[in-house]
Amino acid sequence: MLDVDLRVVVTASHPNIGVALSVTEPSGEKIRDGNNLSVYGGVLIENSRNLSQYMIRKAIKGKYKMILEHFDAYDNDEWESWEYIDDFANWRPDNETEENSDSNNDEKEKAAALAPGVVFVEIFTNYGRANETRRSLCITLDNNTETYEIGEVGF
Repeated sequence: MLDVDLRVVVTASHPNIGVALSVTEPSGEKIRDGNNLSVYGGVLIENSRNLSQYMIRKAIKGKYKMILEHFDAYDNDEWESWEYIDDFANWRPDNETEENSDSNNDEKEKAAALAPGVVFVEIFTNYGRANETRRSLCITLDNNTETYEIGEVGF
């Protein structure tokens, strides 16, 4: 097991939740999608759409600021799972036709399928060492908030 000074793990409760972790290191460098390796050795690994982690083996002195960005994942055409959600949104009981259904029904079903969920955050210091510490957070997302401050860790 790799021991590191700082490890941050973000897991979304559902694969269709659009979240991205970013960490600003004491140097001011922001590690995020598109810049996943820092000059000081910090690395952001995104294993899937709903799991990402940041690690730095030897943290430099100062504060590491962690931000969670929530975006409208439904606009991302790359996601294969949208086919399932589109099918769900267009589903109707056998006895209901499009003509006699509520005109807003499709939009309501899409909204229900895409309702924001929960993101779990675990922050480890001295990960893999005898003096390891761990903080766990649970963030309930809403459709009106794009950025969530997870917190800061100082070294």
